[in-house]
Amino acid sequence: MYWSRGIQGHATNVYRGWVPRGQTLTNNLLCIDSENPGTESVDSEEPSVRELFYYLLIAADRCGEGPLEPSSQGSRSAAAIHCAPSHADSDGDGALDLDDNCPQTPNADQSDLDGDFVGDVCDPD
Repeated sequence: MYWSRGIQGHATNVYRGWVPRGQTLTNNLLCIDSENPGTESVDSEEPSVRELFYYLLIAADRCGEGPLEPSSQGSRSAAAIHCAPSHADSDGDGALDLDDNCPQTPNADQSDLDGDFVGDVCDPD
């Protein structure tokens, strides 16, 4: 799966939920990819026959995960077990992915001249 980078989190937590045949959407989210610094992930599991998988992507930073959108009933869905922190520094520049405005490109000074939360060395604009 692929996604666009969140502006309020430098990493993404990926959750998978499933719906068995004949049942409605339930809160059974499982973390499958913690603090992913990129914009793609692969799920090695496959749903059973007539079972549906769905995915939620949640921006994460030093303060934690962003909120999930309210359901149609007004309550917020949340994972029963949150993604465990990985404390990774994918690009080796001394800034943890959760704090790094370019988590896959070394930029020790974290320069961000236009203030868009994307470091200058990896900012396309």
